[in-house]
Amino acid sequence: MPVHRTATARAAALLAAPLAAALLAGCGGHESAPAALVAPVACADLASRTVPASAIGLPTGGASVTSAAVVMAATGNYCQVLGKIAGATNAPNSGASATPDIRFQLNLPVGWNGKAVQMGGAGYNGVVVDATAPVPFAPASVPLAQGYATFGSDSGHTGSGASAEFALDEAAIANFGHEHLKKTRDVAVALIRLHYQRLPTRLYFAGASTGGREGMTAIERYPADYDGVVASAPALNFTGVRLHGVKIGQAAYGTPGGHVSRAKQVLIRDTVLAQCDADDGVADRIVANVRTCRAKSAAILAALRCAGGADLGERCLSDAQLATVRAVADDLLLPYRLAHGVERHQGYNILQGADFSGPLGLGGSATLLAPPTFDNGYLFAQGDGYVKYFVAKNAALDTLRFDVNNPGALLPRLVELSATVGATNPDLDAFRARGGKVILMHGLADEVISPNATIAYYQGQVAHYGQDSVDGFMRFYTVPGFGHGTGAFLPSWDALAVLDQWVTAGTAPGALSATDTSPATKGRGRPLCRYPAYPRYLGSGSVDTAASFACVSN
Repeated sequence: MPVHRTATARAAALLAAPLAAALLAGCGGHESAPAALVAPVACADLASRTVPASAIGLPTGGASVTSAAVVMAATGNYCQVLGKIAGATNAPNSGASATPDIRFQLNLPVGWNGKAVQMGGAGYNGVVVDATAPVPFAPASVPLAQGYATFGSDSGHTGSGASAEFALDEAAIANFGHEHLKKTRDVAVALIRLHYQRLPTRLYFAGASTGGREGMTAIERYPADYDGVVASAPALNFTGVRLHGVKIGQAAYGTPGGHVSRAKQVLIRDTVLAQCDADDGVADRIVANVRTCRAKSAAILAALRCAGGADLGERCLSDAQLATVRAVADDLLLPYRLAHGVERHQGYNILQGADFSGPLGLGGSATLLAPPTFDNGYLFAQGDGYVKYFVAKNAALDTLRFDVNNPGALLPRLVELSATVGATNPDLDAFRARGGKVILMHGLADEVISPNATIAYYQGQVAHYGQDSVDGFMRFYTVPGFGHGTGAFLPSWDALAVLDQWVTAGTAPGALSATDTSPATKGRGRPLCRYPAYPRYLGSGSVDTAASFACVSN
């Protein structure tokens, strides 16, 4: 695509001269020094380098490399660079203290392919993404082994990934929401240029869940910095996810008898499979024809209900427990608007095959813990922490009493946060104009980030730009049976190769193929179908072979 290559080359040329001057100044050079670097900086010599604040597109105190050493790896040797980006004391919202440091890791392969990948985090981050692993939710993609320079960060705070306590610091929220992406990207590009004496010809972003949100945030906020993104299970409506979790917790623990036991969570899954598994032409414990299954929701709820509505044991659900199930399945409708006009968070596919009996599901404790943990349900525990630390700044807040529909004085705060830590902006004009490409993927059985929220965002893109235009820059794949890294079908596919071929060669992807890595069914194949299609068995051939299925729409 000549237009895209020209735009990329122009952007690189515009960046190269000022960046070179800034780096020379930051590395002991002078204003009179030549604009081009004399020679590449060896790996060990990177350990003494700094990147000045002037080379970073957001306020910082500059960056420093804390260590740099060659790592001998079976997939190829690389220079491992560790460093930190200092906070700026005069940054907005920094208060009396400096913005927290951002710790990062950059990997510079000996056999560099000339391209780079920024890799996203998970949960609330807090741990440096070492960027040596496969692309999340796409284990056949290992960027470093494929010759990419790779990098990631901790998003500007330390923590477990499950704890929201860091959000007591407003500057840490800004870093987590989006600022760490730009800061880390600019520092990595500066160091890449120091080491190789040239800029990357392509720069991609790849991530899932929080990392998927980060990928979409990157192209919404910093579109000139990226050529493409792989975003799987993106937590686009981050505030909506957390508010939905609070509503689920209130149904389960704020209503007598509302908790759904592990055994009943399994019963829900098995009842759905009995009703919907074969709707795609084969009984394989995967609900692929979600639309047909959705039409059976009332029948499934009726089949689950205990006679008379009272709790009669583990073979049925009481009315209070069914209300909890509906709290999971139904859209969370808000009587106010979050950022970009969002007024709902789409419900989960618990009645269409999503399994909520696992560690990220509804939890196993009938007793509410203080504070709530994953034993009280992942969604509730995370929602509880979000409201306490991000929204109210009050660790003692009782979220069972928090009125999601009428948050009162906290409403402006909710709206503000939905913009800071969300990625619901439908405007991708600048990214599209530079030829950027997006590969979206979401498992239809995801129990953490609702696939229906991603579907809604994609449908919004189609409504805004038109199908033909969207097809030119975004491809969206939905995967039946795939949860949040768990499930009946765990797809292995080379997402980065698909993206790179589209960006560099103009090869737009159609239906793809994935191999199951689930231990019980490892090796079987299925098509990865573009939304709204799903894989339907053709009626003959091995049910373990992707060629025996066709992507069809109802």
